[in-house]
Amino acid sequence: MKNKKSVNNKVSGKNKETVSNSFAMISAVCLMSLVPLYFEQKYFNILQAKMHVFLVVSILSIIVGAGCIIVTKSVGKLVGKPWMYEVGILIMGCVSVISCVLADNKSAAFWGHIGWGIGTASILCAVLLYLFMARFLVPSANMWLIPMAVNAFIFICGILHSSGIDVFKMHENIASDPHYYISTIGNINWYSGYLCLIIPFFAVFFINSETKGTSILLGAFLALGFMNVLLCRSDSIFAGAGMSLLILMPYVMKDWRRIIRLSYLIAIMGVCCLAFALLPPFSEIRVGLDGMTSILSDVRPGIALVVLGIIVFVFGKYAWNRIAEKGQKAIAIVLEIVLIMAAVGAAVFTVMSFDNEWGTGRGQLWIGSVEIFKNWGIKDKLVGIGPEMLYEGYSNYNEMTGKVYLASHSEPIQTLLTLGVIGIVGWLLVWGGLFTSFFKKKVWKHDWVIYFIPIWCYFWQSLFNSMMATNLAVLCVFFACYTRELSSDKS
Repeated sequence: MKNKKSVNNKVSGKNKETVSNSFAMISAVCLMSLVPLYFEQKYFNILQAKMHVFLVVSILSIIVGAGCIIVTKSVGKLVGKPWMYEVGILIMGCVSVISCVLADNKSAAFWGHIGWGIGTASILCAVLLYLFMARFLVPSANMWLIPMAVNAFIFICGILHSSGIDVFKMHENIASDPHYYISTIGNINWYSGYLCLIIPFFAVFFINSETKGTSILLGAFLALGFMNVLLCRSDSIFAGAGMSLLILMPYVMKDWRRIIRLSYLIAIMGVCCLAFALLPPFSEIRVGLDGMTSILSDVRPGIALVVLGIIVFVFGKYAWNRIAEKGQKAIAIVLEIVLIMAAVGAAVFTVMSFDNEWGTGRGQLWIGSVEIFKNWGIKDKLVGIGPEMLYEGYSNYNEMTGKVYLASHSEPIQTLLTLGVIGIVGWLLVWGGLFTSFFKKKVWKHDWVIYFIPIWCYFWQSLFNSMMATNLAVLCVFFACYTRELSSDKS
């Protein structure tokens, strides 16, 4: 009788935990679907609109999630030895509260409404939501269908907007160049971070696809995505994508089928470059390009990528399995060295060319930010001036330059100014801990590298851009999925 009761209790406990798992999945899907789509007054308050829907989804998820945890008596799952990056996340959450309390404008610091919307409220919601999803979210292939459909729509809108077709009349009454605002996301700098999360994730999904139908569907989706990468015209995307190859190549080269899938991606990107270079609807946006997009807007790189895709396909299909295992490892190592040398070369070039005009004025802004920080008192240096308070922090600088800066266009610099030295320590723990876990668990050997690569890609572009609610929502989900798989790994 006791054994029967014990079995019933276990079944009941599993059923209750399934409720928490299901709701965590619903929360993740809502974050990745509603936040990117939602807008209110078109582009005029797009950052605040994203913040509004992020807070609504987060607060509802946290309340219902807390109820699930209490009902299922699963509080113990929230307690345990944290990963190093989780310590950093908690530090940033705590210092955001302290910084907000000490800020001159507490309401603005809490809600973030005079900046890009990532105030203390958004930071705390992200921390709590992450803790819930990281413990209860069980990722599955089906949960990505709705976000994929949503992003296909976003990509189509981006292509139409760049072709002069103003979907939803989003560009009405915009005084500046309308091509700087795309789809339902907004400014190309915000879109850059978003694409660095979405494209790598579904690219790895494509590389692992097993059926012809899935491959065709994902291939078409990624073709739309690659077009948006080009139309976004941001070099930070290519910085993130280039560094992602360092992680992707060791994973791809473990299976000839993955090499073939990679060859398809290269060819698709080549075709997109040709479409961007040749199609009349994009003629206006091709004027005055610079950086990587100007290079890829020519016909020759497109043809070169298609040819490279064919070469990689032939190599993977007919040569890879004929090479001994030691030879395969040697090729992989050589390719990794080449990629590292290319990354180092790009970094050296960036440092040598850095000046006030670098990065469309980022050089001057960053140099000015450091000078501003030097002149602050001990309190502001330790905990910052408050989340999203750079409109006030940059007041003298904005007056001097005649521009209006609300963000540092660099997450580490923005974290230093708004959350201080303690905040930047937390930021460093987040990313340092993430990379440490990657090597400790040899993540490149596992299929759940799919969650690490978009986070890694986002990190590199975040050096040149600041956070907004859409990217925070997606990043929160990917971090949770990564932690769940990392904690489940027994190796």
